[in-house]
Amino acid sequence: MKPFLQTCLPVFFMVVAPNAPMFGQGSSCMGMTNDITEPSPLCVTTAPSTIIQSLATSVHKKPITYDWEMSTSSVTSGYTSLGVGSPHLPVPTSPGTYYFRRIASLSGIPSPPHTPPSFRPCTSNAVQVVIVSPPSLSASSPASADVCSGAGTSFSFTVWAIGGTESQWQYDEGTGFVDMASGSSTYHGTNANTLTILNAAGLGNKDFRCIVTSTLNGDCQSQSTVFSLHEKPLPVVSPLTRTACESVNAAGGGAIVDLNTFNSALTVSDPSNLFVSWFTSSPRASISDPANFQFSGTALLTANVSNTTTFCAADATVTLTTKPFPTATAVRQSPVNLCSGAYIDVTLQGAAQYNWTATAPAEIQGAASGQGAVIHQALTNKGSQHKTVTYTIVPKQDGCAGPPVDVTTTVEPEVKQFAVTGGGEICLGNGGVTIGLVNSQTGMDYELEQDGQSTGISLTSPGGAFVYPNPIASNGTFTIHATVDGRCETDMEGSAIVTVRNVPRGTGIISGDDAICQGSTHTYEASGWTDATEYQWILPPSLRSVREEEQVAEIIGEQIGDAAAVQLQAVGVNKCGAGTTATKTVSVRNNPIVTIEGPQIIIAGQPFKLVYNTTVPLAQWQWNFGDGGASTGQYPEHTYDKPGPYVVSLNAIDENNCSGTGTLHLAATAAISSSNIKNVITANGDAQNGYLIVENLEKFPDNEVVLLSRWGTEVFRKKAYANDWDARVDGYFLPAGNYVCIVRLAEANHVFSRVVTVVKD
Repeated sequence: MKPFLQTCLPVFFMVVAPNAPMFGQGSSCMGMTNDITEPSPLCVTTAPSTIIQSLATSVHKKPITYDWEMSTSSVTSGYTSLGVGSPHLPVPTSPGTYYFRRIASLSGIPSPPHTPPSFRPCTSNAVQVVIVSPPSLSASSPASADVCSGAGTSFSFTVWAIGGTESQWQYDEGTGFVDMASGSSTYHGTNANTLTILNAAGLGNKDFRCIVTSTLNGDCQSQSTVFSLHEKPLPVVSPLTRTACESVNAAGGGAIVDLNTFNSALTVSDPSNLFVSWFTSSPRASISDPANFQFSGTALLTANVSNTTTFCAADATVTLTTKPFPTATAVRQSPVNLCSGAYIDVTLQGAAQYNWTATAPAEIQGAASGQGAVIHQALTNKGSQHKTVTYTIVPKQDGCAGPPVDVTTTVEPEVKQFAVTGGGEICLGNGGVTIGLVNSQTGMDYELEQDGQSTGISLTSPGGAFVYPNPIASNGTFTIHATVDGRCETDMEGSAIVTVRNVPRGTGIISGDDAICQGSTHTYEASGWTDATEYQWILPPSLRSVREEEQVAEIIGEQIGDAAAVQLQAVGVNKCGAGTTATKTVSVRNNPIVTIEGPQIIIAGQPFKLVYNTTVPLAQWQWNFGDGGASTGQYPEHTYDKPGPYVVSLNAIDENNCSGTGTLHLAATAAISSSNIKNVITANGDAQNGYLIVENLEKFPDNEVVLLSRWGTEVFRKKAYANDWDARVDGYFLPAGNYVCIVRLAEANHVFSRVVTVVKD
């Protein structure tokens, strides 16, 4: 029957006898009973498809058929047949109010109008059937709420339902939704459409929903949207107590503080995302200018700390009290007017700490800001006029700054140092010299001093270079002393030396060696004149000066033919003239000429002697053999360890200490011995081993080779042998056998021998 009821029911028209009653069982029900039971309201989601009814009964033994009629407008009218042949009440599938009645008929009975009255259909009593749908819910508040801890919020929805409804709010703490009890101090409206959360503190993150039940049918329920609560933490704040210094700028006294400087100290949570609003505590009133809050004594304030990310706020209590500022006294210990380069000295009293700033023009050097109880600074004025320096001192005590104190001083211009000019030498009776400065400062007094004492000569400078008008004609060291304002003074740079000279006087002498060797350098010194500033040397052609410095000259003897005595002269001079001439007789000698002679052949490892020839008798000999060896003997003996070329030199020094040098190139030859004699001669006329050979014999041309038989008989002798004998005597080869070969080296004074075997093939 449900498919039929889920569609628009067709209208069945049913002819009802005019006398059929509409309520209860009709009067046509003769011998039949047809009563149906009215059900309680049904929920569309849980209603059965049919409701069991009692079967109709009849006194006639005929089968009974059924039909159901339904009206949606009235219990008394508007019925139409449903064509449902079941004895049980069909249940509609759509919500609404319906009226039903059942028609019971006997089978096999003639159709009307021929049906006997006692067999006509029997109409049941009418019953009302109410089909209820679950309440329709719609959220009328956001499904999620971020709530600051301690604040409240509400969740609400709208209900559409047939009949009345009942609401029950539930929450889920992680284990499933459970009903919320009424009468809580945290919640209000747990059985209403709107749930109000009075205080979210401690709730954390929690979900809520409401179950709405129809009062017509308790099984007909709906569930609201799940509402989520997210508790946002409040900023963690702490009470703050601060002491503020009285302000020297506060009208009527008291302190002026910037409350914003306390913001970061009010909380320990995320201070970078906080916004603080300031209020007076009693009564609570907004502070319009927290950066310049003025108070006296003690002030109780409220700081409302808001998180700019969560927008949650918490109040912190702030207590402010005032403390007095210090007052400083500056005790000056230096003059008000200072000379350039002098120190300003000020002692500060009345506070624990002092900071000061120095205000000075660009011409002032040395003025600097600082701190401490003493100002001690050297001030220099690089300008041409006096300048003023002001020190502004701020005292501090217990963190409080007092009113500033100014100390002002004037610095006179720096007395600049300029170089003293003039002075010099003058000849006796020739007037005087001028003295002055390369530059000067306008208005400065410059006094001339001689050897540290005042001359009484002074000049007030118009500026620029100047000279004193008084020429100076006395010996002394002259300096210039500058003074400004009668107090500030300094000495100028350098001095001017005035020397009054006469022509050099006295008898000059020349000291030094009486003899000069050719090519050697000797030092001579001239002395004996007074007032000589320079010395002039007069040399003969055989002498040459290589250096002249004041009284000393270095002189070298040039090459000459024969030794001779010459005159060396010197004279002391100055700008006023020359003194008498000093003369020294010097003998110029030739150096010895040396030639070295040595043996023609030198054998490495064997000693040899060297001799020399010279033009004059020698007193000293300095030999160098070219291999690191040396000797001071007249005719030394030397041995070369290795063969090779060598250069021998002799520095010969004669009795006058003049020296000459000679050199000789030598070659040391390796020694030969018996092993250099070939010990076999093949006496058969071929070239191989066919000659008596002494290796390296060509290096010793003054040689002699002798061959003896085994009995001592001489069979061959030749001087200046050249390895060219083939063992023939008188045209015949020597007999085979052993012979003794003797080699004499006249140059080396060396003899050696070896047994030589003559063989024949």
